[in-house]
Amino acid sequence: MATDRSNSTRDVLLLLFVGLYFYRIGATSLEGFFNYPFWKDMGPMMSNADFIQLRSDHIWKIFLLIVAPAGISILVTAALAVMGAPPVPRWVFIGALLFQLIAIASTIAIQLPIQQQLDTTGYDAAAIERLISTDLLLRKLPGLIQGIFVVVAMWRVIISARELHFTQAKDARLNSP
Repeated sequence: MATDRSNSTRDVLLLLFVGLYFYRIGATSLEGFFNYPFWKDMGPMMSNADFIQLRSDHIWKIFLLIVAPAGISILVTAALAVMGAPPVPRWVFIGALLFQLIAIASTIAIQLPIQQQLDTTGYDAAAIERLISTDLLLRKLPGLIQGIFVVVAMWRVIISARELHFTQAKDARLNSP
């Protein structure tokens, strides 16, 4: 019975691993490819006070839509790296976790200071350019590389399910009268 519960937990974690990856890559792409250029274009058209207010009015959404799922994703990936989820080798989760941590380190060390600068001083085209370029190099690229690990995990699950199906079908044929 404990094994069924453990397998069930791993199945849920594996589903979250895949689902959260695709959610996060979509949400962060929208943020990076839409919001950041929007700030760059709109900033010169408004006062610094209005620019700061616009960011202030929308920042809470980032925590709900991007930060919380990223945190959950890291916890899920770390749990799978420790527990494993047969038939996926642990190195898949360790590799994915490494690239998640690169993106988080960039967020903390580079992106947040730029965001705080924009929140306090207002529009700064050079700061927004740094935000865009570091986002592409240190968050989007690691996110896409992490996708390779997600695809490997999905592939291993599909192959394993296929093998199980054919084994069960063969056993059923052998055991039929």
